[in-house]
Amino acid sequence: MTLGNADGEIGGLTISNPPTQAEVQALRDKCEELADDVLALSTLVHALRGALVVVGVVKGGA
Repeated sequence: MTLGNADGEIGGLTISNPPTQAEVQALRDKCEELADDVLALSTLVHALRGALVVVGVVKGGA
């Protein structure tokens, strides 16, 4: 699985005072990548948990 955001990417964005439209759009784009990463990880965790339930390693509904 390849994630979109690397460590420090969002924190490393330049933000002026006041921020420019391009800076705000860059922040928005990085936040969208982060949301995609979180969704992908959540899907993976749920699939792994379901597989562990199926083979009996953990208890619970799949």
